[in-house]
Amino acid sequence: MKFTWEGRQLRTTAANGKSISYFYNSDGTRVGFTYNGAVRHTMNSQVKAARKSLTAVHAQP
Repeated sequence: MKFTWEGRQLRTTAANGKSISYFYNSDGTRVGFTYNGAVRHTMNSQVKAARKSLTAVHAQP
């Protein structure tokens, strides 16, 4: 398995002829990835806000 990093951001993962490329917004937050060249997942601001909200709820004692 091979990993390519750019600073603290994981850019690609490759193994067995398959690859995943990750992309980030200007804040450095991972917002999506491609699997073998096809976009498989993207995160918009609503999804990020929901995840942040759920994380805050679970972090409360």
